[in-house]
Amino acid sequence: KNRGEMAYVPPHRRSGVGEQSRKLLSVQNSKEKSTPFLDHFSRIFCINLDSRPEKWQRFRNHARRVIGPALGHKLERFNAVDGREALETSPRVGVDVTLEWDSSTNALWDRHVRPGLKLSTAGEIGCSLSHISLWRTFVDESGSGSGENGNDDVMLIFEDDAELGPVDV
Repeated sequence: KNRGEMAYVPPHRRSGVGEQSRKLLSVQNSKEKSTPFLDHFSRIFCINLDSRPEKWQRFRNHARRVIGPALGHKLERFNAVDGREALETSPRVGVDVTLEWDSSTNALWDRHVRPGLKLSTAGEIGCSLSHISLWRTFVDESGSGSGENGNDDVMLIFEDDAELGPVDV
């Protein structure tokens, strides 16, 4: 399979990612521990639909409680792509994202998923296009490739329904 045909596998299920991700994404309630965590990223985004401002506010409040007030200086809202509108108007549907995807790999990790070809929902298309749009924007704006604090322009992306919590390392 080429890259465009690979099924999505949640990060915690990917081999070789676990230990490194757990250490990097360890989120603690103390300010001393949360500041170094935030310093790994030149920018931190939350993808949120214009039509859902309450989800943006809820995520901001939740993230500040869990990570700490330092997050408020870095967290930026990124306007999500509405998948329903994209299906009707976006030339990127069928180019950047496909209307069908193979869930066979996902089914290996989640007993609720049946293997085989699936049609992408409007939400899945909007989510995919939102991430792709944010990646492109970030790359275009990154410039020299050397971010603040020597973090080489690394971004962290949240979706507005993310739940954060402490991780044991």
